[in-house]
Amino acid sequence: MDDKNEESTKELAVIRQQASTFNLDLGAGDASTALTVPQKQELASLAQRQKIELASDVARRQIRLQASAADMEQTVQHAQSLSRAKCSDFTIRSRHETASGETTITVARSTNLLILAAIVAGIILLIMFK
Repeated sequence: MDDKNEESTKELAVIRQQASTFNLDLGAGDASTALTVPQKQELASLAQRQKIELASDVARRQIRLQASAADMEQTVQHAQSLSRAKCSDFTIRSRHETASGETTITVARSTNLLILAAIVAGIILLIMFK
């Protein structure tokens, strides 16, 4: 038993050592000395374009998030106003493009099911009391 514990401790130490040696260094120091001036300028230009594209993407996603939140709130308010109306059946389906994808909202109210359940319960009660 002691040997197994010692082995697992050694394995854990090796795993920890490997995890600590994992490095995300892209070699920026070495790459900058290996590049020529035109290559450095091209790389800087590419980095700037990527930065602009990223900022643009973030702005688009924020706008979509705000717009979808407002649209979803409007859908929920509409469903609440319809649910306050007496004896009205409705189904609302809405699809909203959000920052990370798409959200679908479905709200439904059906009083027909309640009426059908009441009729079935009434028939069962009549049969039981006969």
